[in-house]
Amino acid sequence: MNREILGRQGTMHDQERQYNLSQQPMAFADNTVASAFLKRSGEKELPLMLLDGEIMLAGRYPERSELKRWCGITNNPDAPGRE
Repeated sequence: MNREILGRQGTMHDQERQYNLSQQPMAFADNTVASAFLKRSGEKELPLMLLDGEIMLAGRYPERSELKRWCGITNNPDAPGRE
């Protein structure tokens, strides 16, 4: 659902990715931020949300309001897909 919201707002980026540690372990191993996080905190602290190489959130999925704030989306009543 959050991808749907960001897509309607025109903020989806080609680099937007979602990985599952058990299915794509190399995606975590190849990312220095994710790899260091896993060594330090362990997989019990997943999910991990990164934006431009920075940890934005860990341990839970983001709220819609957090995604919007990170992407610079304002609550414009004329924008498609508003809450």
